Amino acid sequence: MHEFSLAQALVEQVVQELDRLGIQQKVHSVEVAIGVLSGVMPEALTFAFEVLRVDPRLQEARLVIRQVPTRCSCQACGRWVEVSQLVGQCPLCGATEIRFLGGRDLRLEGIEVEDFLPGDST
Repeated sequence: MHEFSLAQALVEQVVQELDRLGIQQKVHSVEVAIGVLSGVMPEALTFAFEVLRVDPRLQEARLVIRQVPTRCSCQACGRWVEVSQLVGQCPLCGATEIRFLGGRDLRLEGIEVEDFLPGDST
């Protein structure tokens, strides 16, 4: 399950950012965007995140996942359409000559911490 390695990288990225900013407060949530073509199973990523959040600041943090649709272009009809899952044919004309734009990313979008002010060391 590659979600564990992704969750480990995510936890490391969050901890590095907290350290860089000098944040010692507890994290309420970590927000990520996952492309629908990334192959990442949100439930598995959430489980792995909960197992791997050993830093005291992350122990109560919840993972908030936003699934990002992708667009596909049909070579037959020339139109673009947004899709929320992998498709094998154009949803508009049924042709199989399609290509996808984006949808494979996993991005850290936000970290919500309790009452943080820059320079605050409490």
